[in-house]
Amino acid sequence: QYLWVYLQRKDAVPEAPAGDASVAALFCAILAQLLVVIDDSELYDDGKPLAPHQLRRCVGWLKAILFLSCWDGDTSSTASHTSDASGDLVLAYLRRSSAKLLRNLYDRSSRRPFVASDA
Repeated sequence: QYLWVYLQRKDAVPEAPAGDASVAALFCAILAQLLVVIDDSELYDDGKPLAPHQLRRCVGWLKAILFLSCWDGDTSSTASHTSDASGDLVLAYLRRSSAKLLRNLYDRSSRRPFVASDA
């Protein structure tokens, strides 16, 4: 929950390797693993690890992150002369972990919706 609060800052830049991409990737990896081990009553009734309204916000945030990473692809790293391999690895890990998390959230929402159909 603290990582999610950290990523909600106005100055957070989760799609930039020099920004908060590593924190965003860690958040996605941890939440994806938590979704595997918690049951539906904890997720929907207790609001753990995030409340349903926060999960809705997270889905919108993940869609934006994935759209930017798929739209930009590797062009941002080739255009920048200062980009290094570690930044590319962080962005690749962010893309993979956020896609996994979005898929896990979709699976949970398919069983019992927490996201409105227009989101």
